[in-house]
Amino acid sequence: MSDKHDAANRALGTVKCSFEVADIHKFAAQLKESGVAFHYEPRKEYGFWLAEFEDVEGNVPRLYQRAG
Repeated sequence: MSDKHDAANRALGTVKCSFEVADIHKFAAQLKESGVAFHYEPRKEYGFWLAEFEDVEGNVPRLYQRAG
C-alpha cells in the first residue's frame, strides 16, 4: 500500500476540528515556539483569520479568529 493510499484512507475517517482564539497571531507564535509544525500560518480568508497545524497524532486542527 502506498503512502498516498494511506493518506487517502485516513482522510476518509477524519473529523475536522476548529478552535476560536482571541489572538490568532499570538497563539500561533506560542505554538511555533513549542515546535509545532503549521500546514499554514495565519492568513485572512472569508472574513476570518485561519491557521492549521499538525498535532503529534497527525490530526490537523484549525484555529480561527474573526477578522476586523
